[in-house]
Amino acid sequence: MSEVSPKTRIMLEMSLLPGIGPKTLAKVARVKNWENARIADLRRYWPAQARKRIGRVEIEEAKAKAGTQMESAKNTNTRIVSSIDDDYPDKLKCHPNDPFLLFVKGELPPKGGRTVAISGTNQLTQHGKVVVERIIKYFVNQGWGLICSATSGIDDYTNRAAMNSGGYYLAVMAHGLDAEMLPQRHKLSQQIAQRGSGVVSSLRFGVKARQNNFIAADRLQAALAEGVVLIQAGDESNSLHAASSAIKTSRWLAVIQPTSQEKCRNESLVRTNIALSQGSDKDKAAILKCDQQDLRRLVILRSRNDYAALTA
Repeated sequence: MSEVSPKTRIMLEMSLLPGIGPKTLAKVARVKNWENARIADLRRYWPAQARKRIGRVEIEEAKAKAGTQMESAKNTNTRIVSSIDDDYPDKLKCHPNDPFLLFVKGELPPKGGRTVAISGTNQLTQHGKVVVERIIKYFVNQGWGLICSATSGIDDYTNRAAMNSGGYYLAVMAHGLDAEMLPQRHKLSQQIAQRGSGVVSSLRFGVKARQNNFIAADRLQAALAEGVVLIQAGDESNSLHAASSAIKTSRWLAVIQPTSQEKCRNESLVRTNIALSQGSDKDKAAILKCDQQDLRRLVILRSRNDYAALTA
């Protein structure tokens, strides 16, 4: 299935206009009978700078680009869905990080299903590998779906563990779905889709992986879940974007407490975990770039006995 609904096609065309982003698309979608208007007639709902820059030529160019995007979707068996489509994830609607448009291979999370984001550095300690296997098994046994960032590729340890868990798994990419780079990763994305799970990106075909796109993917990962489990993270880990986004947008954040040996060694791969598990509230809020009152949604996982509190 790679068909695009008529309303989503209009939104896709509008998204390709200069200065038109997700918030503007959401604003237009709230207008009664907007789908019956010409794109040019919707300009009153656009930002002032966009109205100045966009004319007939830009609209025709956007329509042509949208046609190219839909052709790419057809050729790669990718669906393009928007916030106005029935199968768009409810957790994204009205979320501050809602991208409004998604590019999907395979399946999005089941409606009404519970999902958790598994986040952390792509290089895990031996303890980290044990914990990620254990916590993925726990959530799958509870019937939860897994949302994993694949910014370092869908062949890292966490994504492999999620893929082989037997549960629903969604890989969030930081580039367009035609830019999967390595043939092996392309093959893995096909396997994910065939297993009833999915691969998703908020970025159009042709968009390459860049730092800002890594951040957007991590935030999307957090938005698609009820909460984030931070397995392990160093001082500058990209996983902090998912952690920070979660705790600031009414999601819970669970952090794995490092082992005593990791603490003694001041293991670089778990320095964020150390700080979040034993630092002051002021320091924790600074790391997560949140208000101290948001820390009430921070949970420290000291053992597997603490997991049940997350699924209650």
